[in-house]
Amino acid sequence: MTKKVEFKTYTSEMFKDINYPIIEIRTNGLVKQLLMLPLTKRENYFNYSSGSGQSITFDSQQITKTNGFETHLLSMETKSDIYESLSSGIFPLEHEKKYSFLTPDYNIETINFFCTIKFIDNEKIAVFEDDYKTTKLEEVCISQNYSFENFYWVDNENFIWKS
Repeated sequence: MTKKVEFKTYTSEMFKDINYPIIEIRTNGLVKQLLMLPLTKRENYFNYSSGSGQSITFDSQQITKTNGFETHLLSMETKSDIYESLSSGIFPLEHEKKYSFLTPDYNIETINFFCTIKFIDNEKIAVFEDDYKTTKLEEVCISQNYSFENFYWVDNENFIWKS
């Protein structure tokens, strides 16, 4: 896990004949970089899978379940739609998240987090050969025993291009 890995760089030319949305996943775990294709869509839930068996479920643009990433995330729930709240432009935004994980003894551990999203900067990012004007946001989430932070690059239509 600590071995330095050089990430592969992709171009739009590599995917010109693929008529599906493709997402790239990078982690700091055992799986470093993957490409995933969509499998199913139901209401706001999207399921993606890699060729090597990992899968991710999104509720709109938030990861709600993973398989094959050594995190054992069964579900993530939030009490507010933070992406609709982004359009207000008023920061900081506050919300709660509830994560449920499968434990080694096949029980479920649920952790509640209080999260705050704040504006960092306006930033241009490149996706393939295209540049996008985005707003970089930082989300800090704290529970009784844990904390983490996420960064999001969001366009003016609240689409997350990178997180």
